[in-house]
Amino acid sequence: DPEFKVKSISPKLIGSDELSGKLGREAGLTVGDYAINKGTLDNANYEITVASGAKLTINKLAITVTAESTSKTYGDSDPEFKVDTVVPALVGTDKLSGSLARTDKSENVGDYAINKGTLDNANYDITYAGDAKLTINKLAITVTAESTSKTYGDADPEFKVKSISPKLIGSDELSGKLGR
Repeated sequence: DPEFKVKSISPKLIGSDELSGKLGREAGLTVGDYAINKGTLDNANYEITVASGAKLTINKLAITVTAESTSKTYGDSDPEFKVDTVVPALVGTDKLSGSLARTDKSENVGDYAINKGTLDNANYDITYAGDAKLTINKLAITVTAESTSKTYGDADPEFKVKSISPKLIGSDELSGKLGR
């Protein structure tokens, strides 16, 4: 807290009298307004009353949050997006609630921006900065062809897929043809 200062005394103190101690304030540490009170302000010769209206305002602390880039394999669920840095650091044991997210929910291979999502704490003015991304990598599959044969001089038969492991996702299909 800053030092609270006496703005005026009415009526004025007599002669060389002075007040000892300090003004205080209503208890509280979170964002909001807190009334300034008598605290330890004292002088045995006076009945001290602090006029109402003076207050201490605790404003939100501006912080900048960046996320870690991460990746997943096509078909997997999104990983938990993690905060990389908070500058300046959160105060004491404070934590951020909510979670980072991505607005583009596409599941195709590519890069997708991670954003602030629902990240919040009432005591902080959060700016999300950075270029963290979720990279969706290709799913490695193994295609096994059916064995076939032909007679010398004949055209090649159509080569058929015997199995795909792991299976393709959803309604995905392979395009093109097997060759030799």
